[in-house]
This record gives sequence, C-alpha cells and structure tokens, in this order.
Amino acid sequence: LYWFFYGTAFVIGILEIISGELATGVTRFVGVTVKTFVLSLGAGLGLMIVFAGDSGAADAWYASTCNQNFVQGEWWRTLLYLACCVFVLGQYRLPIAQYWRALIVQLVAYEVQYGVFNRMGQLHVKDHLDTATSNMVGAASGVVVAALISLLVNVSGDFFRTRLLQESARNNTRLGNFYFQFLCMAKKAVYFFGIGRQSDIMKFEVEKKLKDMRTELKDPNHPRDKIDFPKNEEDAIIDAIIGTQDIN
Repeated sequence: LYWFFYGTAFVIGILEIISGELATGVTRFVGVTVKTFVLSLGAGLGLMIVFAGDSGAADAWYASTCNQNFVQGEWWRTLLYLACCVFVLGQYRLPIAQYWRALIVQLVAYEVQYGVFNRMGQLHVKDHLDTATSNMVGAASGVVVAALISLLVNVSGDFFRTRLLQESARNNTRLGNFYFQFLCMAKKAVYFFGIGRQSDIMKFEVEKKLKDMRTELKDPNHPRDKIDFPKNEEDAIIDAIIGTQDIN
C-alpha cells in the first residue's frame, strides 16, 4: 500500500513536469521524495527495534501468517474487490463519471483470473503455473473488454456529436431519439448525484435549440439568417465536440 500511494504520486509528478506544469510537478516530486525517504528510514528502524534481541517478535510474526483464501466462497468477495478498485481509481484521479468503464474491466479481469486460478490450483501446486496462467488470462480478458468498451464509447460519442450538430438526418430516427434520450437521462442521473457538470446538461438543451435554428435557417419565409449562441452555450458545444473524440 505504501509503494502504491507514493509510486502513483511519483508518476503523477513526472507527468505534470512533462505536460508543462513544472512548479506543481517539481513540488510534488520533491515532497514525495522526502516523504519516501523518511518513511523508508522509519520502517527500517522499526524493524530493527522489533526484531532486536530475544523478544520472540520474529517467531510470532512468522507464526501469524494471514489466510490468503479468506474470501473463498464468500458472497461479499466481489463487493470487496470492487471497493478496492474504487480506491485505486481514486489514486489515479479518474473522473467519477467514468468509473463504470474501469470497474467493468477490472471486474472481468478479476473474475477470469479468480476462476482460472481455482480450476488449475489442484493440478499445479508446486510449479505455480496456476498463478502464471491465471494472471495472463485475466490480463488478456481485461484488454479485450477494454477494447470493447472503448469501441462502445467511441460509437456513442460519434452519435452524440453528429446528433448535437445535426450533421446527419439518420440520427433522427426513432432508435436514435430513444438512444439520445437514454444518454440524456444518464447524464441527468450523474449530475443529480453530484458527480457531473452543469455543462453536460446544457449540451442536451443546446441540441434542441440548434435543431430548431437549422430548421428556421432553411425556411425561406423565416427572418433568421445565421445561427448564433450565447457564450456559455457556445462553450458547451465546443466542450461536446472535444469530449466526444475517440479515446486515445
């Protein structure tokens, strides 16, 4: 856990330096370096004190090994794993509205790894092929699921962008209307729980206004001669165009 927290902070500091946030990145990097040194020194001194002499602390430590299979057959096994995943995603500063993507990938990879490990554990007790194989298969399944989710998000983003800008009439079908309303309800639900942005809701309102404006602009009997939006709505459109680009 120690190396996880500070290893992640090291990486974030380097990324900040690379991206141009020099002062923030260097400050974080130096701070983490000092903390890492102090914690490492403290951990070393603590071990020296505990294991010094004939206190029996070493024997007690080795005798109290943890039961690594404490989740075997428990109904809360998956819930505990997902809770751990949430803490991992929090360390990587992932936006909460995008947690569902990562949690699906992590859950599928974990369940595949867990299942393969249990099935092979009875046959490969000494050579540890059960561990190696389950890890590789779990990682591979996670990659496949991540690719499928990326494809889904990219297709959904393309649909939303073309529907918002009214680039194609094919998106105005009944199926398109149903899917667009589904996206709208999902965004409103996310915003209701306090993990979304007001601009996300504004994008759907702008879509209807833009549709009406395009209809008026094409009508020769209507006085409208251009499409114009207030600054906040224009920013929402730009944000929607940028936010719906394909996943890197």
